[in-house]
Amino acid sequence: MAGREDTTLAGLRVAQRGQSGASNIPGNAVQIFGSNGQGAAVPQTLFLDTASAEMSGGRIKSIYVVVFAAIPKTAAAQSLLLLYTGLQSYAGGSGAASTLPHTGSLADQAALAGAGVNHGTNAASLPVGLYVITPTEDPHLQWELPWVGVEINWVSAVNAGTGSLGIWIVQGAI
Repeated sequence: MAGREDTTLAGLRVAQRGQSGASNIPGNAVQIFGSNGQGAAVPQTLFLDTASAEMSGGRIKSIYVVVFAAIPKTAAAQSLLLLYTGLQSYAGGSGAASTLPHTGSLADQAALAGAGVNHGTNAASLPVGLYVITPTEDPHLQWELPWVGVEINWVSAVNAGTGSLGIWIVQGAI
């Protein structure tokens, strides 16, 4: 698996933007899936495209994916996490195929950056844990990008269940 995994989540605390103090997820992180430091239910689809966040001219330092409740899938498969970028905001979505507007008048809102990073385990469930993606795993994270978001290709559709996920993008100098 690419990325680093911490499956204990013992004492996980999420700092709100601008909040000081010790935390697993830095206070300068922008949450792009879930809200208020919490996860959100994962749609029962094959693709999840988060909303994009404006990076204000800063470089991306890392992506934090927190699975608060295991995400069951219809079959064993390793998910793929892909960074996308655009010139303006994109609302995100989910479905049987990518919702990113690759062509047409909205193509400047979102375009995939690179081939992606294997995410999680090759299993029928993505276990609870903290998964950190850095420029080592995805070199696109070292560049200054105006708007960014994350697409997750589950490879095997998410099954009915109680899966809960939060995704943050951390800005900072590389």
